[in-house]
Amino acid sequence: MVTRCPVEPGKKEIRKEPEMTNVNPVELSIEQIGEGIPIILLHGYPLNRSIWQGVIPFLKDISAVVLPDLRGHGNSPVPE
Repeated sequence: MVTRCPVEPGKKEIRKEPEMTNVNPVELSIEQIGEGIPIILLHGYPLNRSIWQGVIPFLKDISAVVLPDLRGHGNSPVPE
């Protein structure tokens, strides 16, 4: 059974648009939702950050949820 987190009326969601981040030679697409102490959620092979959509409502009000797409997955480019 899946439990959904209720949305509080009048509460503004802090959500940044996904952006490309360059970590030395590696370029990654990263999305951040919420504010506070960061929690980084990593997906497994061969998925992308969308697998975390069900847990974001539970974490976004207590932390900054950071969702990267790993190299070659989702919106991150394939390594050369």
